[in-house]
Amino acid sequence: MTALKKTSGSHPDGKEEECRTVILAPNPAIFIQSMRYIGYTIKTALADIIDNSITAEAGYISVRFRWNNGNPWLAILDDGCGMSEDKLQEAMRFGGDLSPSDKRDADDLGRFGLGLKTASLSQCRRLTVVSKQGGVTSALRWDVDALVKNVSEWSAQIPNIVTLREDPEIVPLLDCLNVRVQGTLVLWQSIDGIVSDGNRVSEKHFSQTLEAAAKHVGEVFHRFIEPDRECSCPTVAIDFNGRRLETISPFGNPETLARQELATEEITVWNEKIIVSPFILPHYCKTSPAEYHQY
Repeated sequence: MTALKKTSGSHPDGKEEECRTVILAPNPAIFIQSMRYIGYTIKTALADIIDNSITAEAGYISVRFRWNNGNPWLAILDDGCGMSEDKLQEAMRFGGDLSPSDKRDADDLGRFGLGLKTASLSQCRRLTVVSKQGGVTSALRWDVDALVKNVSEWSAQIPNIVTLREDPEIVPLLDCLNVRVQGTLVLWQSIDGIVSDGNRVSEKHFSQTLEAAAKHVGEVFHRFIEPDRECSCPTVAIDFNGRRLETISPFGNPETLARQELATEEITVWNEKIIVSPFILPHYCKTSPAEYHQY
C-alpha cells in the first residue's frame, strides 16, 4: 500500500502551498533478491565476513563447510566480542546504524552496513547468525524463501536455540560456540551462489571452490595471520575445516624468491602517515614456474 502525506511549504509570493509526499518502501523479497546479485564471489563474500570477525577482535576464526549430500552448508565461527540481542538485530538490519560518512574506529574494516547480509545472501538463501556475549546467546535469521511468501514485511526470524539443535549439522557448531566465553557463528544454508556451468554445483566443484577461497583468504589476510615486525595488526589464526591457513604474501617469500626489497617511504594522506614498502618481484627466469604463477 502506498501512503500519501501532505506537508505545507512557503511559496515565493508568501502564500502557503501543500506538498504531497509518498512513501515508497521497497518490496522486501524483491529487494533482497536483487541485492544477491551485486558481484560477490564466494571468496570475496568470505573475506567480508572475516573482516567483521577481525573488527570484533577475534583471535581465532574457523571456516567450516560440508557437502551434506548435495545440500552444502558453510559456517564462519569466531571468538570475537560477540553481540547482544539488540546489537545482533542492528547488525542484521540492512544499512546498519552508521552511515558511510560517520566516523568509525581506526580498526573498523566495514563501511556501508551491508557486508554481513549482502555477502552472505549472495551465496545462500538462508542466513543464520548466532552470537554470544555476557553469557547470553542470541540468534537471528534472514530466510529469502520466507520473505518471498510474505512480501509485505521485513520480517527476520528469531530461531529458538533449542530448535536449532534439532538440526544435527548445526549441533557441533553450537557446541563450539557454547564452550567459548563469547563469539559469533555465521551460518550459510541453502547455498546456491556456487554454480557449475549453470547447473547445481557438484561435490568436486564445491571442494575446488573452497580450496581456491582458502588461498584467497590466506593472501588477503596474510598480515593478520603472520604480522611482520613493522605491522601493528593483531595476530589472527584462521582455519578451513581444521586446516590452519598458511599465509600467501603478495611480495613473495624472501627465503625462496629472488626479489629486491627497496627502501621504505613515508607519505601523508589526510593527515595520516602511511609507510610504503616497495618490492621488485623477480624475472620469471629467476624463479620456479609455480612460484611465478602464484605471485
